[in-house]
Amino acid sequence: SIVPNHSLVSYSMDLSPILLEHMYVGFSTGIQKLESKHYILAWSFMMDGKAPELDLSRLPSIPQACTPLW
Repeated sequence: SIVPNHSLVSYSMDLSPILLEHMYVGFSTGIQKLESKHYILAWSFMMDGKAPELDLSRLPSIPQACTPLW
C-alpha cells in the first residue's frame, strides 16, 4: 500500500463545553474485516484558552508499511 507524506484528515474542534477539569481522553477506530492502521502524530490541548498551534513541519514521519509476520 502507499503511505501518504502528510495527514489526510486534520480537524479542529472546541471541546471545552464537554470536557471536565479532570478526565481521560482517548481515540478509537474500527473497520470491518479489513486490516487498517491509524496514527495520531500530534495533538494539542489547552484549558482556558486556545491550544498552541502545531508545527506540521516538525511532526514525525508516518511509519512505512511493513511485511506481516504471519
